Amino acid sequence: MCVGKGCIALCIENMQRVQELSPIELVEMFVTVFCFLKDSSEVSQVLLDDFRAANGYLFLTEFLLKFVLSFISSVISCLSAGFVVYETDAV
Repeated sequence: MCVGKGCIALCIENMQRVQELSPIELVEMFVTVFCFLKDSSEVSQVLLDDFRAANGYLFLTEFLLKFVLSFISSVISCLSAGFVVYETDAV
């Protein structure tokens, strides 16, 4: 079993280090970890505590904020490009 061996901390650390993954692949990793944590929490809260202690929730929050900000930036860029084209057409 993984309890007391730092498996959850190592998992979170590896997720933070991997640079070549797309955001979707990282989301899939989060889903897998959360399914594992959910299933194990029916027996014991220890792995959830390990996830918290490894700053897993902080990592998830930072990832989601970065993802949302990137998405908003993309939308603004698209809207700005459309607005510039619209202004150019109107002149």
